[in-house]
Amino acid sequence: MALILIVDDDAAIRDSIAMLLEIDGHEAIHAENGRQCELTLGQWLPDLVILDIFMPERDGIETLRALRQNHPHLKILAISGGGDSKLERSLHFAREFGADEVLAKPFADADLRATVRALLERGRDIVGSA
Repeated sequence: MALILIVDDDAAIRDSIAMLLEIDGHEAIHAENGRQCELTLGQWLPDLVILDIFMPERDGIETLRALRQNHPHLKILAISGGGDSKLERSLHFAREFGADEVLAKPFADADLRATVRALLERGRDIVGSA
């Protein structure tokens, strides 16, 4: 169905998201930070990027800005956890810098799957109406 890049420094989160996506027939590829994300995008062009905000080496906001500059039509779902005010600010900034959707960690499996499905269908609607 779709190729989805999961960018998160926590391997357990990457693996659990990948399992959910694969249940829905998607193929998942992984990167553990923003630098690896850029390298991966040199080899693959996914249909969607699921991007954590707080990561080492290159954080999600910096990565998000680069993605929007270099791949303006790429669909991006920003995810983040942390304290209430930190979480709220990080997701707000993610939207400000171009995330198509945001989800707070921990999120329900059904919420992730529904958000991914909606983002992928949104792209089909745009292509279909052109």
